[in-house]
Amino acid sequence: MHRILIKLFAIVIIFSSLALTMIVSGCPKKRQHRLQIHLSLLCRFLNLRIHFEGPVPKESPRLIVSNHISYLDIFLIGSIFPTSFLAKAELKAWPILGSLGRLVQTVFVRRDCMHSRLRALRKLKQRNSMLSYCIFPEGTTSIAISPSKKQWHRGHAYLGRFSPQGIYCLGIHYSNQKEMAWVDDQDLIPHLLRILAQKRLDVFVSGSLIHGPFLSPEATLEQTFTSVSAHARQALRFAGDFKDLVSNQPRSKPCSGQIQLAPFERML
Repeated sequence: MHRILIKLFAIVIIFSSLALTMIVSGCPKKRQHRLQIHLSLLCRFLNLRIHFEGPVPKESPRLIVSNHISYLDIFLIGSIFPTSFLAKAELKAWPILGSLGRLVQTVFVRRDCMHSRLRALRKLKQRNSMLSYCIFPEGTTSIAISPSKKQWHRGHAYLGRFSPQGIYCLGIHYSNQKEMAWVDDQDLIPHLLRILAQKRLDVFVSGSLIHGPFLSPEATLEQTFTSVSAHARQALRFAGDFKDLVSNQPRSKPCSGQIQLAPFERML
């Protein structure tokens, strides 16, 4: 209980600081960088250890796509890249988080409404020339290791041609995926309390940049699905390698953030 209260207090302080920072900051790019700073702090207080494998561009990619497991995905992706998100319209009604979402330039969409999807695409196209956006093409969370092709929505594929830097594809896997996944209309508060009670959370992320030109939305859709699926499977293997390394560590030398697991690793 003590651990939960400390983490809850940290969340309140970080979100309050974020809201104040967003209000006084007028530049959209600065808002994204300050969001990244606050989400990095949040990951530290949650003891969310991010093991990242893949190249990180000097400039944040304009378009990021990823599989989607939990609301924690937003924290970890936002700590790696200065980016905003496409989110379901229901989040606008959430207390505090809905207001924060608007302040950090979230684009909201109702996926069951064609008009809403077209309006969201127009907003993303307008903003994507200057700002980075992350999209979860599945449109919902899933406990599956790889995304489902049937649920791989095509909206992001139309934005590929407006992303000269390419599309950055991510695959995410949690060490305890069943516990971390937030699916099937689970209640938020009990799930959040279970996460806050954890001493440490390990998440494994694999990613790479797909370069254009993106000749057609259909080809782009296939490319992003194939890439994200491959990276999700790589993240699973990455998690297995980590487990093996930890289990082989001598008891006198406990596992620390210094273990080298991949050519590139970022741990928060």
